[in-house]
Amino acid sequence: MLARNRSLIIVLAMRELRDRYAGSMLGALWAILQPLMLLAVFAAVFGFVFRARSGMASTFDLPTDYTSYMISGFVPWYALSAALQASASSLRSNAGLVKQIDFPVGVLPVKTVLTFSPIIVVGSVGLVLYQAIQFGYVPATLLLLPVAICLLFMLATGLGWILAAFGTYFRDLDPILANLFLVAFYLLPIFFVPGVTPEILEPLIAWNPFTPAIMVFQDVFVYATVRSPGAWLFFCAFAVVAFFGGYRVFDRLRPGFGAVL
Repeated sequence: MLARNRSLIIVLAMRELRDRYAGSMLGALWAILQPLMLLAVFAAVFGFVFRARSGMASTFDLPTDYTSYMISGFVPWYALSAALQASASSLRSNAGLVKQIDFPVGVLPVKTVLTFSPIIVVGSVGLVLYQAIQFGYVPATLLLLPVAICLLFMLATGLGWILAAFGTYFRDLDPILANLFLVAFYLLPIFFVPGVTPEILEPLIAWNPFTPAIMVFQDVFVYATVRSPGAWLFFCAFAVVAFFGGYRVFDRLRPGFGAVL
């Protein structure tokens, strides 16, 4: 389905990006500037101010620095959570297309996920530049970055199909997701470093199904090695199962979309 409709997906994604920033002076350029500005604020506040005030600067046993550790986890989570929240309403916001008999409805969540790809691309490039300037080198594990991004896209697309399908029937899904993702953000290895994580949070972080995805990106950017092979295997399995299972769920619920919209 994706290969057959790839041109349509790209056209729809580009149109959504233009519409999202329609009327602004810089237009779609905000898709690049916004994640850059957010990363700069995030790095300044939490990478320097928060760390210094907490008095924990010397307790982190990391190959690079705390800023790289946080940003390498924050970027994929921000891209994933933003894409999934938008996917939940992707069918409702395109009701006219959904009701067309011949339109491939399954492309709508995919193009929504694709519109958030600038976050992961800009964030990754920004982190690489930061490490090159700060440390004078970039890790060789960057060669694995396309694999990690591909798995993240599969996971976001698969879960996006599920959320889009259920979001068509249950309008309360949007605020529920917003609160769930906010809580999940603090139950991931983004702020907390192994060895200094509060004991009460350790099992919650360990059993968070999104933790392996964050660990994979931290292996690529921070540890410069496949430090957590189990996380890579789980992330791969989670992404594949979500991708194919998500489309199956979407396809099963698709006949009722037109009626509720």
